[in-house]
Amino acid sequence: MADVINDLRAQSHCNGKIAVMGFCYGGPFALVAAAKCGIQAGLSYHGSFVQDHLAAVPDVACPLSFHWGDNDNAAPLDVIEQVKRSFSALDNAEIFLYEGGVGHGYMLPGHGDAYNEAAAELSWKRSLELLHSI
Repeated sequence: MADVINDLRAQSHCNGKIAVMGFCYGGPFALVAAAKCGIQAGLSYHGSFVQDHLAAVPDVACPLSFHWGDNDNAAPLDVIEQVKRSFSALDNAEIFLYEGGVGHGYMLPGHGDAYNEAAAELSWKRSLELLHSI
């Protein structure tokens, strides 16, 4: 991941600012890159196994924006609460929980019944606000 980030920064069309966005299994990469790769923002959507990477939280120096549904079988509410507690030490970390039975994969239009258009649109809106702020 660090090599990809460095390669992106070397591109003439890159302004040097990098955000890592992770979906599902990629969710923890947003946290790890924020802690270890000097990125400007980390965003995660229905990230699974984020709790396995919470030791990296003290090294985060950029904004984080994590998004889950309230009915995510890959990230149950107790896991999300664990992540919230870990992020509470950060001034620039947000966790959004989308209610109403929003499940894993809610961001993916091709993911059948799991897709939740309202939650996905709000996630994109919040994410773009963060990206515009960096």
